[in-house]
Amino acid sequence: MKVTLYIWLGLLACTARGQTLVRTGYDDPSILRIAPGQVVTLYAAGLKTILPGGIIRAGSTPVPSSLAGISVTLKQSSAVKSLPILAVEQFSRCTGAVSSDCLVSALTVQIPFDIAVAGPASIAPAGFTTLTISENGSASRDFSVYPVPDQVHVLTSCDVNGSTRGTGICFPMVAHADGSLVLQALRAGDQAPLTASEAKPGEVLTMYLYGLGVVTPAVNAGDVTPVPAPTTNSPVTLRYDYGINAAPSMPPGLAPGYFPFSAVFSGLAPGQVGVYQVNFVVPMPPAGIVPCGPAVNSNLTVSVSLSGGTFDGAAICVDPQ
Repeated sequence: MKVTLYIWLGLLACTARGQTLVRTGYDDPSILRIAPGQVVTLYAAGLKTILPGGIIRAGSTPVPSSLAGISVTLKQSSAVKSLPILAVEQFSRCTGAVSSDCLVSALTVQIPFDIAVAGPASIAPAGFTTLTISENGSASRDFSVYPVPDQVHVLTSCDVNGSTRGTGICFPMVAHADGSLVLQALRAGDQAPLTASEAKPGEVLTMYLYGLGVVTPAVNAGDVTPVPAPTTNSPVTLRYDYGINAAPSMPPGLAPGYFPFSAVFSGLAPGQVGVYQVNFVVPMPPAGIVPCGPAVNSNLTVSVSLSGGTFDGAAICVDPQ
């Protein structure tokens, strides 16, 4: 079977043949990184299956290792693991009638928690960890990936099963204690979630994420998180920025004037698969903080980082009163 690895999605041609891994997830596709426990989307071209309606999701837990005859295996040294596959979604890259030659298939899988990762000063040798895509028993070539301790990604409404998926409007999933969303950064003309409201100083909020790495006690990939929930092995550090429309900050130790804060809780979210949560206290705002309004999309950005060096954040609105 002829298979070609494409690094950039823009290189995909409508005449592509065979199973092709296009890119993974939400990070720089020039290096395919994975972290223990991470839910990540693999973009593949060349699959022959055409899904009715363009999407299929796992309907049971533990999450199955095959959907519509499509599966993914991870090989590391002599160990081979079948990955839980949460969803398969297809997009056509060509005009006219849908053809398998034109489809990109987004395969959302969870990486096992017990994979070996490279240390801070080491690099995994080529071929040390690979992913293989199979369709109805026909396997692709092995694609090299790079295991890292963490791959922090704040969940948004555009992620798997998100309420705004496909709209281009993606707001971060940060919630009040009652589960309603916190008002967050909006572009001109965007509609805020109807139940969203500003955060209050001193309030404990919950941020939902992927990719925070190993947890204790251990759980199996594809299983629903139990209660009490496992906690992250690597400490989570927060950075608060009461700036107008501020972007997430760089990791600890690199930003001038950085002061670290600890999370109230960091671990897996009970009742979910592969979703983490970080609970944090909204700090008191400085005097003169500008409230959210027509020109102010957010007035607090909360950034999350771990020892592995990855970070992400969420821009929200805090009531200055």
